[in-house]
Amino acid sequence: MNKWLEKMKVIACSLPVIFYLYGCSNHTNYLISNGKSDYKIFVSDKAIAPDKYAAEELQTYLYKISGCNMEITHNKTEEAKLIYIGFQEAPSSLTANLSTSAFGNEEYIIRSDGKNLLIAGGATRGTLYGVIGYLSDYLGCRWYTSDVSKIPPSSTIALTKIEDRQKPAFEYREVYWREAYDTAWEVHNRQDPSGLHIPDSMGGTYITHPFVHTFYALVSPEKYFHTHPEYFSEINGKRVGKDAQLCLTNPDVVKVAIATVFDWIKTHPNANVFSIDQNDGEGYCECKYCKELDEKEGSHSGTLLNFVNKIADTIAKT
Repeated sequence: MNKWLEKMKVIACSLPVIFYLYGCSNHTNYLISNGKSDYKIFVSDKAIAPDKYAAEELQTYLYKISGCNMEITHNKTEEAKLIYIGFQEAPSSLTANLSTSAFGNEEYIIRSDGKNLLIAGGATRGTLYGVIGYLSDYLGCRWYTSDVSKIPPSSTIALTKIEDRQKPAFEYREVYWREAYDTAWEVHNRQDPSGLHIPDSMGGTYITHPFVHTFYALVSPEKYFHTHPEYFSEINGKRVGKDAQLCLTNPDVVKVAIATVFDWIKTHPNANVFSIDQNDGEGYCECKYCKELDEKEGSHSGTLLNFVNKIADTIAKT
């Protein structure tokens, strides 16, 4: 009887420890539980407009998913449970080992210590695309067309530890499809187009100057053809200054083109890329030097790439 009582005492003493350890190993925080939340969305009142828009976008879709209208706040306390949008005023515990100034324009990080959540990225659209990434990659949201989307309903959203840093492989991303030319669709699918104006409040537009087929903008036939026909394509033994290309091996053409690009840079300092590309159609130069280079390289891209690289190398030095 005494041995039996001793065993029961050991079991009774052990049970609280077992339940405590079990609770610790299975403890999960919830951003939203049964449509309710103790969390708020924090964004600094000094944040740039796209970061503030990102906070509103997160609020909108968390409500669509769960029915919880999470408050956006500019104030924080140590005990508050927060989703931090943007790096400004985010706690050091969530920005440790991050050089926040090194984040690219659309590079972002989604980081959680299991208690608070950070979604932040580089200006101008990193934070916004971080929010879209969280909604897409963690909550299953999809935007197929301007009218058709998938927003999976869930009254409960768990918050686990996350360490997810992403950077686009390509700076310029555009889908040439009618449905894609919708601002909300472009942003939700993390595009960076030049053919659609995206307002500055949503991160701005990728600017290409000029927009494609730029040879005659680089070296104008109206300005040069009558005095320097040798700047333009030789076709069937005759120089052509209309519906054709340039004589890309002529060193003076390269000089004129370089001067034009420098002028573009001065007059369009906000451009992301300056377009140096052949005119629409054919009309390739058949002069001795262009023909030799194209035959050596196996296509007309021989003269084209040689021309583009000479301009790029000179611009890069300055």
